[in-house]
Amino acid sequence: MAIKFIHNQKGKATGVYIPIAEWREMTLKYEGLKESEIEAPLKSWQQELLEERLNNYYLNTELTEDFDSVINDIEPNL
Repeated sequence: MAIKFIHNQKGKATGVYIPIAEWREMTLKYEGLKESEIEAPLKSWQQELLEERLNNYYLNTELTEDFDSVINDIEPNL
């Protein structure tokens, strides 16, 4: 199996990558895995919060920063 571990900048494992062909084999072999692919609908409070945050973003785009800038600010403190 060609599983690859994903590590953060400190070397800690934070995730796993499984090639899709192997994932499909596993879903056939182990009952119940496939159900984990089904997306559950958002709860009403989650949808409301998401809409509120998106509205705030669209109304204040000048206050946002790009991902690389934020990471560059955070990394020295890690």
